[in-house]
Amino acid sequence: MKLKDSSHSKIATNDNYDWSFSGLASVTINKANATIKFSGNDTVTYTGNKVAPTPDAFTVTLADGQTYKLTANDIQVIGDPVNVGTYQVELTQAGIDAINKANPNYNYSYDGSKGTLTIDPAQATATISGLQTSKQPQVDPKNYTVTVNGQTITGLTADDFIFSKDGHPVKLIEAGTYDVELSGDAIDKIRQANPNYNITFSSTAKFTLENSSQTINYVDGSGNVISSTEIGDQLEGTKVSFTPDVPAGWALTDPNNVPSEITISNGTTTIEIKHGTIVVTPDTPEDQIPKGQVPGDPDKQYEELGVLDLKPTRKIIITLPDGTVQEILQQGNLTRTATFDEVTGKITYSDWTAKDGKGAWDEYEPTQIPGYTIHITETVDGKTKDIDSISKVTVSADTQDTTINITYTRDQQPTQPTQPSDSTNPSVPTNPSEPTNPAQPTSPTQPGKPDKPEKPNKNKDDANKQNNKPAKPNKKKKNSKQDKRGQSNNMPKHADMNSRSPKHAATAIANKKGGVNSSKSITAANAKNELPQTGDKQEGIAAWLGLLLSSLGIFNLIGDKKRKKK
Repeated sequence: MKLKDSSHSKIATNDNYDWSFSGLASVTINKANATIKFSGNDTVTYTGNKVAPTPDAFTVTLADGQTYKLTANDIQVIGDPVNVGTYQVELTQAGIDAINKANPNYNYSYDGSKGTLTIDPAQATATISGLQTSKQPQVDPKNYTVTVNGQTITGLTADDFIFSKDGHPVKLIEAGTYDVELSGDAIDKIRQANPNYNITFSSTAKFTLENSSQTINYVDGSGNVISSTEIGDQLEGTKVSFTPDVPAGWALTDPNNVPSEITISNGTTTIEIKHGTIVVTPDTPEDQIPKGQVPGDPDKQYEELGVLDLKPTRKIIITLPDGTVQEILQQGNLTRTATFDEVTGKITYSDWTAKDGKGAWDEYEPTQIPGYTIHITETVDGKTKDIDSISKVTVSADTQDTTINITYTRDQQPTQPTQPSDSTNPSVPTNPSEPTNPAQPTSPTQPGKPDKPEKPNKNKDDANKQNNKPAKPNKKKKNSKQDKRGQSNNMPKHADMNSRSPKHAATAIANKKGGVNSSKSITAANAKNELPQTGDKQEGIAAWLGLLLSSLGIFNLIGDKKRKKK
């Protein structure tokens, strides 16, 4: 640097000097310090790629109003500008250097100010397509596809879809064809899963709802289907009242187990049934007894009804000795029921039971008539036999009608015995066992004086013979009984003839003053009036034997006397 010529005069004011001016001076000018301010905003649309900011969207502020045109190398985005969002943009070091180079008088420094880069969502359309026909009012996601910009959205469920009609959500209450759309929650979920897109939704998806039905199967106890009916024209899930339609000839196995309401589910409801039956009793009117075709199988006929009541009868006919005939009728009363099977037509009978307590013929005992023997016969099915008594009989279905005849036969009178001949000497009996000493008998009462036997005559002999004639025997009695001492009631009742000891016979023989004749007469008479009974005890037989021997001895003694007197 040198002084200006015009400035020489100002300096050379002193004339004492000859002023000359020479030389140069140096001056150093340093760069001024200045800062760079960066600003600007850039907005781009999501492309799916990393976004580079536009340089023209950003500016730098320099000293003294200087400007600088930024280039792509001068700026950079902080982060990875791919997805939708706002990012910061700043100067690169290369940009700072370029600014300083373009402005040498300044030493520029970057103050760190930043601009922004905004990535907006890209516009996209979500399309719903598909078709479903069902009896169930519920979408099956497998039948529908949702795409966004050609990409399929996965993971959707039935709850992500709604039905609509004319653009308004509807609930399916009747059969028809409906639009299928995404629910609001599903839309939000898709948008949240795709933040780089501004999605609008459109749909061409359809859903056709058909009416549903329910099959009612009526099955027997083995599970065999007897008949089926169907409830139709209802939406699935609809509850309908139910009245069973049991096939003819059948009946519900358990009426309490049959629902009164059925929910339509396009499924099967099973109702168990059994053979229907009709019970017939003896009192059932004729027009109510099953006949002809069987309702459960028209190819079959009902069996013919058998007998339901029986009255087995026993007739007792009594013919009395005077010819009078009496009849006693004993009648049982048995009943049973018949159960008709309305499927097979067969009849099952119950057991026979007595009605009104008439389940037996009572025992009957004929009246005993003295002097007559009862004779009883029984006739069954034309065959007659003798019986001893008329017992009680419990009647059954196998009991046949019976006739009992009771008759009386007069007891046979004993034949009059003939005149016995004179007794012969009996054979000498064997010596009996030595009897024990009997007690001393009391002296008998002195009998009256008898007629003198020294002068017998023919008439007297005839009288004696007449006296020896046996008396008419008493009528034979049944079931002779013994007295308290063990003797037969048929034994002689005379006091002198009651002894069962041989001693009594000896006493009678020793009494020769009339007692012998008296004893003989009584003995003979009683012996003829009372005969010993078969079946009496041995003790009674021995007494009779002793009595007989005694009588024979007396007869022999009288005969000897007669012969001596002759």
